[in-house]
Amino acid sequence: MRTWQRIASPLVLLALLAPALSVLAAPPRPDGPASPLSFCSESDRFGVWDVTNGVNVYDVEELHAGWYTKWTVVPQPSHPGGMRAVQLVRVSNDGPFTGQACSKCPTWDQVAAIAQANPGSLWFIGNEPDRQDWIEAERYAQIYYDFYHFLKDEDPTSEVGIGGVVQPTPIRLQYLDRILDAYQDQYSGAMPVDVWNT
Repeated sequence: MRTWQRIASPLVLLALLAPALSVLAAPPRPDGPASPLSFCSESDRFGVWDVTNGVNVYDVEELHAGWYTKWTVVPQPSHPGGMRAVQLVRVSNDGPFTGQACSKCPTWDQVAAIAQANPGSLWFIGNEPDRQDWIEAERYAQIYYDFYHFLKDEDPTSEVGIGGVVQPTPIRLQYLDRILDAYQDQYSGAMPVDVWNT
């Protein structure tokens, strides 16, 4: 059984689009069912994607969401209502390589500066590598390896998450299998993933 099938990670995030979050505005009932993910808080389970205009323009307290992302890296993120800013590194087949960025990637110096200024950040490596970033599975394994170790060196408290596939369809799970196999083959070990997302 694959690692992603067991979901053996310390934190699992469920990404919801902003319109869908409106149904979650009410606080959780104390008499309701226990969270199936008892090792994380309710707010860790929900986040907001695509906050391109800035999260500060919204009353986020009512969402009870624990995190948000702006589809990019943010040097000085805000934390309204205690929300965690998730750094999202865009990647592509043409980079980044060691010492070289790509057309839509941050430079290694930018990543280092952000990691040092924001200890404990969560970093997603790529966005929908099966569709948005269009990265071959074997190349994604290399990119993930480079970023995982670079970020852990810059900030040992950082958490690194795999770029989420568009949806868990059979063909996309095969793509994920290829990434995990390529990582195992190239680095003689299982791919270390702190956070899984879809």
